[in-house]
This record gives sequence, structure tokens and C-alpha cells, in this order.
Amino acid sequence: MLVRSLIAQLARPGPSNGLRGEVIRAYDQLVQKEGDAAAAEGAGLLWNDATQLLLQLLDQGTATICIDALDECAEESRGLFLALIDHLLTRPDGGRVKILISSRPSLNIAHRFPSWACYSVDAGQNAGDIDAYARDRAARCLEEMRQRFDLVTPELEENLTQHLIHGAQGM
Repeated sequence: MLVRSLIAQLARPGPSNGLRGEVIRAYDQLVQKEGDAAAAEGAGLLWNDATQLLLQLLDQGTATICIDALDECAEESRGLFLALIDHLLTRPDGGRVKILISSRPSLNIAHRFPSWACYSVDAGQNAGDIDAYARDRAARCLEEMRQRFDLVTPELEENLTQHLIHGAQGM
């Protein structure tokens, strides 16, 4: 799914431009193989076809790929995707793509790819910012509740704030 998402983002070189020829050809081939109905219902490219199309699109110019919360992706496809990312960065013209991946520490991307530049963020250092943001959001939410229900207690305000802070998990 991640590869198809990247293809969708690279499919147009700009907002006023049409789809790239590679994407149109891949769609036409899918329709020939699977039929109009399958394509309309969302039949997608297989992994090898999708990665080949992605490589063709990346060969058109420079791209920056940002993947947020990689640890939340399906584990069975994550390994394939990381292998693809490694391939993108190690191929001879790999300098044309820049990749930023964020993940919780449990995935340990730095261990898997020791030659990549890797930066860690200590979530504990964000506690003050998260607290201030949660209090601001809670105050806005409670103000709306007061306008509608007029039954907002200080306990409810504190519970809502603490729930937002705890739910943020340092992020």
C-alpha cells in the first residue's frame, strides 16, 4: 500500500499537469490484464509492477519521500518496503531521492541500516510543549462545550487535559 501511495503522489509533476505517461501505461496494462471492472473496483498493481513503476517515476527527477509512523505499517509488508527503500538509496543514481522515515524506537531502523543518518528524539523533552498544547486544545473544546451544555466542571477540564497528554505518548 505504501508503494501505491508514493506512486499516486508522484503521478503528477504538478497540480495543473496531467498524469505521467508511465502511470497511464501501467493503468492501461492493468485494464487489459484485469478488465475495466477490476480496475474501477480498485485492483492494484502487484508488488513487482508497483516497484518498477515507482522506479520509473523516480527516474524522472529528484524526489523527497517522507514516511511517518513506519512502525504502524503492517509488519508483513514493512520488510519489503524497507528493502525497497534501501535499494532506492543504494542504486547508482540514488542521490536523486531523499528519504525521511519516522518511527517509534521499537522498530530500530538505525540498527537495520547503520550507514543511514539517524536522529533520535527524546519524547520526554517534548513534555512541556505537549502539556501546553493539550491544555490549549482542552480549553478550546471545553469552551465549545460550555456554549452548548453549560455543565463543564473543573474536574472534567482536568480529566480531558490529562487524557490528551497521556494519549499523546510523548509525540
